[in-house]
Amino acid sequence: MDEAQARLIELIEDVENFGNRFMFLVNAASVDSQLSERARIGFLEYGVESVKQFNAIEEKLKSYRENCIPN
Repeated sequence: MDEAQARLIELIEDVENFGNRFMFLVNAASVDSQLSERARIGFLEYGVESVKQFNAIEEKLKSYRENCIPN
C-alpha cells in the first residue's frame, strides 16, 4: 500500500470516528432530562474535544489534497 492510500484510509477512519462522536453529541443534546452540573461540564468538554478532532481532520484533508492528489 502506498503512502497516499494509507493516508486516505486513516482519513476515512477519522471521519467515521468523528461521525460517531457527533451523533452522540446530537443525541445527548436532544435528551429531555436535565444534566447535573458535573455532567454538563463533561458534555461541554466532550464537545470541545470533538471540535478539535474536526479541526485536525480538516488539516489532514488539506495536507492530503496538497501532497497526495495529482494536479
